[in-house]
Amino acid sequence: MREITWMLEYHHIDGRVEEQYFNEYKDANEAFLSLGEEEKDIYAFVLLVEVNWAEHSEKILNKISYKEE
Repeated sequence: MREITWMLEYHHIDGRVEEQYFNEYKDANEAFLSLGEEEKDIYAFVLLVEVNWAEHSEKILNKISYKEE
């Protein structure tokens, strides 16, 4: 297993959370940047997160907010 992976964490308007993992930062960032305004009816916000499995830690790298918090 890789020591570091990246994750998109989708926070739905109804409170559900989905996670999508990537082995490469480039792929995770491309998926994150491809999100557009059409997602505003589905998600409250989406996070781009670095996951360090060795240290059991997560670091938020970027966030898109669709709803006012």
